[in-house]
Amino acid sequence: MNKVVIAVVLAVIGLGAVGAAVAVNSKSNDTAKQVSDIDHTNMSDEEMKADNSSKSDPNEIKSGMVSVDIKDFAFATPKLKIKKGTKVTWTNQDSAKHDVTVDNGDSEAFMGSELLAKGESYDFTFNTIGTYSYNCSPHPYMKASVEVVE
Repeated sequence: MNKVVIAVVLAVIGLGAVGAAVAVNSKSNDTAKQVSDIDHTNMSDEEMKADNSSKSDPNEIKSGMVSVDIKDFAFATPKLKIKKGTKVTWTNQDSAKHDVTVDNGDSEAFMGSELLAKGESYDFTFNTIGTYSYNCSPHPYMKASVEVVE
């Protein structure tokens, strides 16, 4: 009889543990669902861009107008692939001055910027196919490139 009572107690404890595990798993699924069901209808265009930028494919070919932030002593998009005719705007978000200096010297196809203070921008429309490497002349370790395709 003692063995039967012990077996029943162990069975109840085992079922309780399974129930607790199911409850924890269910709770984490509910949290994941809540995060994935965030309502984007009240987000501004800028918030939507920021939300979607982390989900974009780095090999995606962008067109139209593209923004590149200069922040934390780096170009936020170090490798950019765009269609011919796309306008790229670089905006300095750092307190230090930065510029966009062309590495390969093809100033006809891509002209670099002057030094940009915080909040200042420089834009350039790429009309020539090719790959253009650039850096920040005061901080040459800051490197990036733009690949322009048809």
